[in-house]
Amino acid sequence: MAKFEIKDGLAIIPEETKTIPEYAFSGCSALTEITIPESVTEIGEGAFASCSISKLEIPEGVETLSRCLFEGCQMLTSIKIPGSVKCIESSAFDYCPSLQSVDIPNSVTSIEGVAFRNCKSLTSITIPNSVTEIGSAAFCGCSALTEITIPEGVTNIKAGTFCGCSALTKITIPEGVTSIGDSAFSGCSALKEITLPKSVEEIGKCVFDECVNLKTITLLGRINKIDGAAFDVFKNLETISIPEGTESYYKEHLPHLESMLEERW
Repeated sequence: MAKFEIKDGLAIIPEETKTIPEYAFSGCSALTEITIPESVTEIGEGAFASCSISKLEIPEGVETLSRCLFEGCQMLTSIKIPGSVKCIESSAFDYCPSLQSVDIPNSVTSIEGVAFRNCKSLTSITIPNSVTEIGSAAFCGCSALTEITIPEGVTNIKAGTFCGCSALTKITIPEGVTSIGDSAFSGCSALKEITLPKSVEEIGKCVFDECVNLKTITLLGRINKIDGAAFDVFKNLETISIPEGTESYYKEHLPHLESMLEERW
């Protein structure tokens, strides 16, 4: 196994290195700069967790951003992810509060749970249509994120995926999404309107809990399984627009919101 050292804040990784082991530099608060040689194709779990690096370029050939890889890197502001990466594992960027933007390449198919949780400076992120799986609470607490477009291949928006994204003003949900998990958008306090596509069949509880400025919800279809608390805790909700012929159904399932139901088409 190659030996690594840190000199004047720089991690020295030999050119022939293929694997950076688990937790190789974890907790190295003196580490401020890393140059990863192109020979590296695997980086272990938590390898750079809680370091003081501000930016990093992952070499082409790495296929997985491992679990807890950059967890707690409070100074990290930017990351370059290569087109070889297929999976961003759980907690990979958990609590990187200085991370401002991320470009996810279209090679990525999976973003696991809490991958970007509490990245409080993250203002923009583009999720490509190659992504078909986004884990629970993946972007929870990204309080600077202003808009998000769910990729077309995603069918399930899982529990708490965008909870606490208090600056979100625009959420685009594509046709093809069939279920929305508990508290998926709870605490999105800047959100004023949202449209749920016709494909949605199931919606959990407290999905829009504490979305205090949400005024309009548009339902393009009949949701077959809807939790009675799905749309609870609204202060400013004015209208739930529903398709023609579904009023009696929604009155039965959302009796406490009956006055807000409006058939629009």
